[in-house]
Amino acid sequence: MNQQTKHRHKFSLFDEQTGNIPCGNIVYIIAFFIPVIIFTALYFAREIFPFGNNCYLRSDMYHQYAPFFSELWYKIRNAESLTYSWDIGMGTNFTSLYAYYLASPANWIIVLFPQKYMIEIMNTLIILKLSLSSVSMTHYISRHFSNKNICIALFGLFYAFSGYVAAYSWNIMWLDSVVLLPLIVLGLERLVKEHKGLLYTITLGLAILSNYYIAIMICLSMVIYFFVLIISENLGNKKNYMKSIFCFIGYSLLAGGVASVLLLPEMAALQYTASSDFSFPKVMTRYFSFFAMFKRHLINVDVHLGLEHHPNIYCGVAAFVLVPLFVMSKKISKKEKITKMIALFIFLTAFNMNIPNFIWHGFHFPNSLPCRQSFIYVFLILEICYEAAVNIRDYSEKQLAGSMWGVLLFLMYIGNSLGDKDIDFRSIYLSGIFIVIYVLFFFFIKKWKQYTSYFLVAIFAVAIVEVTMNTEKTGYGTTVRSAYLKDYEGVSTVINDVEKNDTSFYRIHKYKGYRSKNDATWNNFHSTSTFSSTAYAGLTSFYGSLGLEHSTNAYALNGATPLIYSIFNVKYLLTNEHMPDNDIFTYYSGNDGEFLYKNEYALPLAYMVPGDIDENLLYTVETNPFNVQN
Repeated sequence: MNQQTKHRHKFSLFDEQTGNIPCGNIVYIIAFFIPVIIFTALYFAREIFPFGNNCYLRSDMYHQYAPFFSELWYKIRNAESLTYSWDIGMGTNFTSLYAYYLASPANWIIVLFPQKYMIEIMNTLIILKLSLSSVSMTHYISRHFSNKNICIALFGLFYAFSGYVAAYSWNIMWLDSVVLLPLIVLGLERLVKEHKGLLYTITLGLAILSNYYIAIMICLSMVIYFFVLIISENLGNKKNYMKSIFCFIGYSLLAGGVASVLLLPEMAALQYTASSDFSFPKVMTRYFSFFAMFKRHLINVDVHLGLEHHPNIYCGVAAFVLVPLFVMSKKISKKEKITKMIALFIFLTAFNMNIPNFIWHGFHFPNSLPCRQSFIYVFLILEICYEAAVNIRDYSEKQLAGSMWGVLLFLMYIGNSLGDKDIDFRSIYLSGIFIVIYVLFFFFIKKWKQYTSYFLVAIFAVAIVEVTMNTEKTGYGTTVRSAYLKDYEGVSTVINDVEKNDTSFYRIHKYKGYRSKNDATWNNFHSTSTFSSTAYAGLTSFYGSLGLEHSTNAYALNGATPLIYSIFNVKYLLTNEHMPDNDIFTYYSGNDGEFLYKNEYALPLAYMVPGDIDENLLYTVETNPFNVQN
């Protein structure tokens, strides 16, 4: 037995019994480095630094993550408190912001590198996390199906290059959950079958700790998958079933307890945000048909980030063939087929109906970025597809041909009923071509068993081409790096200059030339603006009453009068344009096109006010901001 175990875990390229290639632990290396190479090639094609003058800063990564990562770097390097920050919106609870945006343990690696390369550090972390997600998916399939053939790395590849990743790879705070999900499911299976909960507790706790919001969706999916396992698995007697139920409840609570050090402060802080208010939908509505969702499985379908709720669920067009084959398989129990199809149906209804959509997103409708749980659906689809693929020789030629022609007829139907502007007819034809190629290889594997390894390598090569084409077409929008960093040195110089000469507490407002409401965290100075999901609703409302810029999760001093600058302790204005001379703001210093002006009438952090201010400051009822200021 020891000798067999030794051979089973031996690092090898060839399977010593069958001669299949590649096989063994090398598949983990393949699962990691193939995505690294593809993503690096995509960076090269997009001319992302150091291959050009672009950088990958998309959506919230541009406005929030890069500045917040810079603030975390500054706090760690200077041994500052992680509980509070004056650099965000007049001062804010940094613990809640850290829990929401920055809690991934991997983020602490940023402290090892210079702050000015923060964008490149984040871009590298994205590649590493997505490549690790390929490894974790590969590891799940290897353990679940006791297989280390190259084909398991193929499904890791599809997982790492799914439509979800193409749409949301910039959302670096969600990627830990993508990496951890296969391990959480593997832990849940061990818990149910063997009543061992260590892996499940650690991985689920880490997912909750890294990003509680996506963890809500993982927890909901684990409840669904738990019932799939309880129903489809033969656990023996009633005692084992009851033990599995109690283990699931107990270890799930323990995982939440592990993450409570950040979860509880975050929950408390979110009660004071505008997003804490919700109203449960009273009427069930449908966003679109199931056919509209199935189109999202096609290759080269543009990702959706808007408010129309379209899911990003591409995970390889072979799924169109493999899912029907899963249903037809005689080796898979009816219980497993039924329960997993029901699970898929639950996910699909959550994509296209308002009330399930509301529940899955933590009893809140997402403000754009729809179907944020779709990576879990992708995982389930790929698990089903692998179970069909691993039994490919057991299907008759009639079943393989029928599945292929059924899919091609379905694609023809889609082509004749195109109504979605985001679906290009070329996506249908290209998907059909790849499907035919995959099915032909299935026939070859069935007919010429002695060449199976070579056919698998060929399928892997085709899959690499497919996912690369899809990601190149649908993912990785870029920003000009030099434009984003243009004012970095100039702002840093004038900020450091004033810090050396002014030891009092003061705030700086970026008056002209700002990129986002979080520029202060990018250059680390005390500010009055923020764009954050943890923004305090009371201060947002107060800004609005004063006539200042504000929205659901953001507020800024744009539109301020000299009075506002004074009472908010804005002692300096930062601008990339010279201001006209006046008695209120006087020129202080400048460097590299960035200028600092001093407010001669700024009040300190705290000051005395009349005792009857509560009665006279009627900002909650007065709609005219000038009256409020008066």
